[in-house]
Amino acid sequence: VSSGRLLNTLRPPLGDDKEGELYAIAISPDGATVALGGFTQDGESGVSLYLHDRASGRLIKRLTDFPNIILDLAWSSDGRYLAVSLNSKGVRVFRTDTWELLGSDSDYQRASSAVDFGPGDKMVVSSLDGQLRLYSLSGHRLKLLAKAACAGGKQPHGVRFSPDGNKIAVGFNDTAGVNVVDATTLRLIYAPNTVGIDNGNLGSVAWSPDGKSLFAAGLYQVNKRTVIRRWSIAKNAVPKDESVANNAIMDLRSTAAGDILFAAADPAWGVLGANG
Repeated sequence: VSSGRLLNTLRPPLGDDKEGELYAIAISPDGATVALGGFTQDGESGVSLYLHDRASGRLIKRLTDFPNIILDLAWSSDGRYLAVSLNSKGVRVFRTDTWELLGSDSDYQRASSAVDFGPGDKMVVSSLDGQLRLYSLSGHRLKLLAKAACAGGKQPHGVRFSPDGNKIAVGFNDTAGVNVVDATTLRLIYAPNTVGIDNGNLGSVAWSPDGKSLFAAGLYQVNKRTVIRRWSIAKNAVPKDESVANNAIMDLRSTAAGDILFAAADPAWGVLGANG
C-alpha cells in the first residue's frame, strides 16, 4: 500500500463474453486468502466463488452453485465467516473453517449491493430494493434482527459499521445523500451535509479508524474531477472535498493509520492521506 508496487496477479478461470469479470474481492484478516467473485459462471455448477492463496496466487478452493452473479464479499473481523451478496437471491454466509454454508436469506426483491461485518457478530446488507437488513451470526446461526428503508434514497449501496459498532454509514446509488443509522434499530441518527452536490452520488462510504471522520465518494465531481468528501463529527465542521480521480470511485477502505484507499474506474487506485 505504501509504494503501490504490484505483488501478485490473481487469475481465476476466464471464458467467453463476460465470463471471469470480477465485481467483488475480499482479503482475509490474516492476509493469507483472497476471495474473488463476479460473473464467474462455471458450466452446470452455477456461479463460482474462487479462493486464492495471496502469496503465491494459486487457486486453492472453489465454492459453487451460487444462483446469480456475486456483487460483494466481506470477511468477518475474526476471519470466521465470509459473506456473499448476490445480484439476486440475497445473501449467503459461510464458515471459513469448514466452508459449510452457515445460512442464507433469499427474501430480497432486487440485488443485495453490499455487505459489511461489525464488531462482534453483526452483519449489515444493503439492497436495491430500498432496504437495509441487519443480521446476527451468534452461535453459528444467521438471524435477521431488523429491516428498514432509508431516508436518503431508494437504492442504498455502500454500508460500513463505525469502528465502535454503534452506527452504520450508508451511501446511495440514486441520490447524493448519505445516512448514518443506529446499528441496533437501523433508525436514522443524522444525515451528513450534502448541500450543493448537484451531480452524481456518494455511493461508497468509509469511517476513519477513530470514528471521528466519515468519507464518501462515487460519481460526484467538481471541475470534472471525482472527489472524496470528508465530514468531521466535530460540531459545525465544514465538509471538505479532495479531488482524486477522473472517473467513478467504486470503493473506499480505511487503513489502521487513518489513510483512505480508493478504487476508481480510471482505472486506478490510490491513497488519500489522513490529513487530506
